Amino acid sequence: ASPPASKSGAGCGNVNPIGITGTGVIDPVLRTLFVSVVIGTGGASSIIKTHELHALSIDDGSERAGFPVDLSKATFAGTPFAPVPQNQRGALLSLGGTVYVPFAGHYGDCGDYHGWVVGVPFANPAALGAWATAARAGGIWAPGGLASDGTNIFAATGNTFSAMGWQGGEAILRFQPGPVFSALNADYFVPHDWVALDTGDVDIGGSSPVLIDVQGATPSQLVVALGKNGKV
Repeated sequence: ASPPASKSGAGCGNVNPIGITGTGVIDPVLRTLFVSVVIGTGGASSIIKTHELHALSIDDGSERAGFPVDLSKATFAGTPFAPVPQNQRGALLSLGGTVYVPFAGHYGDCGDYHGWVVGVPFANPAALGAWATAARAGGIWAPGGLASDGTNIFAATGNTFSAMGWQGGEAILRFQPGPVFSALNADYFVPHDWVALDTGDVDIGGSSPVLIDVQGATPSQLVVALGKNGKV
């Protein structure tokens, strides 16, 4: 049976207790395990208070200097990170000394959540970088989380609730380190029927993007994405 929705504090949800739901990542160079943790208000009626990124030595389990980091301090284009309606489901990514944490919402799409990617530089954890969908929702739901070609970061986003045109949902997005999204045509793909996908809650972000190199093909470097409508 689903746990009480009130436990998230957002008004919906089906995970209780929440704790760590997104797969952590080990950076072998830094010899560090990074995990995103939900912090509650405490007690039997504990609800979400914030989300923290922890950095743990894989040699002795100790917390690295400057961690944990309160991810709710992230902002993007005037949008503050609201910790209660956000839920961290996708796997984390460590690239070039920065850890990237993707966010979606809770089961039921309650509250003013957005699709977020928060970047935390290991050398200066307080210098958070972030990107968020302009519209409400557009979460990065897939358990596989983010992908990388060794230079850039790729994410798949879900449906939004916007009557203002495309605002970052139903897309495959390529970010430069930071994360930074250029909004150039070369850095995102939106299906021609994205409005229908949006309306029907048929996310293209139901699974994570997979990067492949098909020898002999033109172009050979491709991003494979599988949507809820069964199309690749």
